[in-house]
Amino acid sequence: MKKLLVTSLGLLAAIAQLNAASISTSAAQSSGFSLVDGTDLPLGSVVRLGVFNLTDVQIVANASDYAFLNANFVTLDTAFIGKGDPAGSGDIANAGLFVSTLSGINTVANSTAGKLLSYWVFDSATPASATSQGIFSSTTWTVPSGDGTPTDLSSLSTDISDLTVGNLGVTLLGSAKVIIGSFGPGTNATGGGKDFVLAATSAIPEPSTYAAFAGIAVLGLAALRRRRA
Repeated sequence: MKKLLVTSLGLLAAIAQLNAASISTSAAQSSGFSLVDGTDLPLGSVVRLGVFNLTDVQIVANASDYAFLNANFVTLDTAFIGKGDPAGSGDIANAGLFVSTLSGINTVANSTAGKLLSYWVFDSATPASATSQGIFSSTTWTVPSGDGTPTDLSSLSTDISDLTVGNLGVTLLGSAKVIIGSFGPGTNATGGGKDFVLAATSAIPEPSTYAAFAGIAVLGLAALRRRRA
């Protein structure tokens, strides 16, 4: 009886895993990710998959303020370049590429259902040590409403090449959202499509930096007025 119970529980767990809500993400069809110089992103670089509770304008305005962006980001999955071995096990050709699937997501509980999924990509194993980043999404990447239960069949399957016409990695679709970074001109050594290129994290000053600049300008103007007086 005990053996039967254990077997039954194992079977139920397996069924739940198969039927649970899932989100699949990848860069494995034609396009991948690269550094500013066109080099495919190194193996081990972290890719965060989730939802920003910010507008695109707010993201760009705070591009170099990781703490602010992170506080307004809900992580659904974390992958790294090379995960899933899309170009073959342990092959250096996996540079710039990855494949990841997360099951059993309760998108209702974490308030991500109905919002757009974003790929937040860094050039290092941790955001703290990164010197460049990219944020990419699509108006078609809507996170499904799911509670992760065995009867929940909701799912979302995405690849970075979804942002290009015919998934060929040549021309961007109108639905593509290149929020931080750029598209091309470099191409992925394995997939052959144009890479999605990361941008330097220091490209845009933090809001505190703008405030400092403003303060210096005010002091300079006051000093100039005193001299003229």
